Amino acid sequence: MHKLIDKDIYQKENAFYSYLFENVFSSDIEKLFINSILKYSDALIFGGISRDYFLNNGNKIKHRDVDIVLKNDIKEIEEKYSKYLIKKTRFNGLNLKIGNNFYDIWTINDTWGIKNSSLLGFELNKFLPSTSFFNITAIVYSIKNKVFTFHKDFVKAISNKTLDITYEPNPYPELCILKTYEYMQKYDMKLSKKIKKFIFKNYKKSRPNLYNIQISHYGGLKYELDVFDKLYKKIKINLDDTQTGNKKRNKISNQINLNFQN
Repeated sequence: MHKLIDKDIYQKENAFYSYLFENVFSSDIEKLFINSILKYSDALIFGGISRDYFLNNGNKIKHRDVDIVLKNDIKEIEEKYSKYLIKKTRFNGLNLKIGNNFYDIWTINDTWGIKNSSLLGFELNKFLPSTSFFNITAIVYSIKNKVFTFHKDFVKAISNKTLDITYEPNPYPELCILKTYEYMQKYDMKLSKKIKKFIFKNYKKSRPNLYNIQISHYGGLKYELDVFDKLYKKIKINLDDTQTGNKKRNKISNQINLNFQN
């Protein structure tokens, strides 16, 4: 893939709109559902769909679910589509099965990163990409306005195929570790030093939760725990080697400075 620049993303805004209605909202009931939302609220596609679109050069792929953030209240959706409701989610959102897809829907004010930030008077839809833990999902698409909003980290993620952290505070570090491994395998991505440090810091306390988070997130066990153990050990060795290398370089640098002083 060529190096992605901001202009490349903006030039895809109309094409992405067509992609959504041809390949994602592929059944009549889904199109009806989305259009009923747009009558009273903008619908913001957050993260995954846009990520896959740019990583796969606009080619159609199978999506596990569709994340939609609403500017307005979701009560009308909950009442109108109650028969499609599977469950209410952690952050006052809705998980629905409509047509060919699962939909996770919540309001912008219930986004964890926004609720835990001081954003009075801010255009929240423009800030939303900055609440993404991963750089690779730090992008939002307004269906109503046919416009992308994204963090600069997203552009780097697509261009460099390096997984990094955009917004580190997160109530579920075990889910972040799980998704890190999934993205590494699925997209053949490298890990940044920042995300390696996050896993190293959080792994031991998160490990007991890695089984249950897979059950709740995937509906079953997708990865055995030993794959995460191996990832943790590899990261530990890498960070230890980096630290040792830095110490050696600092020692050499200090010796050079002493020689100059003498």
